[in-house]
Amino acid sequence: MPDRSPLPPDLSAALDAEAPETRADLEQVWTLLGTLESDAPSESDRAWERLAAQMKAVAPGAVSSPTRRASDRGAIAPTRTTRRRRALAYALPLVIIAVVGAWWMQPVHLTAGAGEVLSVSLPDGSTATLNSGATLAHRRGFARLPFLAAETRAVRLEGEAFFDVESDERPFIVETFNAQVTVLGTAFNVRAHPNEAETRVAVSEGRVRVTGPDDFATELTIGQGISVGAAATSPPASSPEPVEVEQATAWRTGGFAVRDLPLRAVFDELERRYGVEITAPTRLEADGDVTLYLSAPSSAEEILNDLCTARGLTYRATSRGFAVSRAAR
Repeated sequence: MPDRSPLPPDLSAALDAEAPETRADLEQVWTLLGTLESDAPSESDRAWERLAAQMKAVAPGAVSSPTRRASDRGAIAPTRTTRRRRALAYALPLVIIAVVGAWWMQPVHLTAGAGEVLSVSLPDGSTATLNSGATLAHRRGFARLPFLAAETRAVRLEGEAFFDVESDERPFIVETFNAQVTVLGTAFNVRAHPNEAETRVAVSEGRVRVTGPDDFATELTIGQGISVGAAATSPPASSPEPVEVEQATAWRTGGFAVRDLPLRAVFDELERRYGVEITAPTRLEADGDVTLYLSAPSSAEEILNDLCTARGLTYRATSRGFAVSRAAR
């Protein structure tokens, strides 16, 4: 279907990503400008001038007053339309600036779908790899306004992601629901699912600073990790400890690793990674924490089979995934 937008093609293409109501407002203003009266004499004025010329040839002076009125009428109309045109001409840049400003202030959201691992480039050249179900949000261009850089390179993470950060004078900050990780140039993994009630950080390269509830703050170096809990926990975070970065980032190469997670959280992770639905009785979901590491790529059923074998459970396939129950004795 042809594009019926009144906007010029280049401006129309630039606004393709805008909200429909914002685009409609700009198109309405553009249309109003295009339908204003022209400063040129109207067709009726031109017809009157032709008739007046013919009458003047027959009876000179007989139409001096109507001609003057036509001239007066022609002088008044352009003055009014010119005023309107100028007002809207001044308003149009303000409308465009407001639309562009509103668009610029909306954060960029990046989401990895179920069963997907998404690698993205950030405005400063850093890269982020999002695990299944993760969402990352950041300011457009890491700037407060076009051509006005923000003081920090801040991103908001829900889920799990691995970051490879470019060096820059501005600190790079990853915010989660309960913690903040600050770096200047490094590679690290952050896991922050709100339903797990903690943020986990593992450093692959360089150094990071982690802050959390109750004024908690600490620094991590290569090969170290930490878990930051909710404010109600005591203490709010573990001490920095050695971590197996390969396990923490196994998801990047198709592996699967969980550490000290409730069974339901492990099922949630399988659902995100493989786009399946796993149901289980509540009493099974409360059966202690799970630690599991599979370095090689595995299917959801292979992982579930290993998990059920280790925990004395059984499962069956359903139309949407799997149903887990306790094995018969």
